[in-house]
Amino acid sequence: MQFGVKVNFLKEREGSKLPAMTVVFYVEAPTGSIRKQLGSGLTDYWVYGVLQKSLTKRTVARVNGGILFAGNSSTGLIGIEGVRGQVFTGNASLVRDFSDRLKLGIEVFGGVTNDFNLSRGQLEAQFGGSYSVRDNFAFTFGVLGGRFPASPRMGVHVGLAYDFE
Repeated sequence: MQFGVKVNFLKEREGSKLPAMTVVFYVEAPTGSIRKQLGSGLTDYWVYGVLQKSLTKRTVARVNGGILFAGNSSTGLIGIEGVRGQVFTGNASLVRDFSDRLKLGIEVFGGVTNDFNLSRGQLEAQFGGSYSVRDNFAFTFGVLGGRFPASPRMGVHVGLAYDFE
């Protein structure tokens, strides 16, 4: 279960060179049984920033960076399983709307422990997208690969996204 506060303190404006800027803080409470290996039993405290800039009317670039201050240092599909301490994360993506229904994008994600130990680092790239079946319902898909011990070598993800608004 996750509780968060997101503050968008600068909106992107047409004609401006400045990107939209947002800061997010969240707390993730443990919900699974440690005994049954359904969770870590730790509470996460995370803060990260997001920059977003429209390059064209149909193409958006995003960059985020964050710090997991305390809690479960497992991130991603497999995760950085470090000793207690901070995990620094970074992400960059480029998404293009090819039609009103189809969006495709690429993403690079990295994470490293507070002692910058690459034997516990993570570097992944993903190509994927979404196809909107209805205004609030989409099919999502992606192919990913990674480097360093905490990253999956190769993977595929498929999913469904539903917007409750």
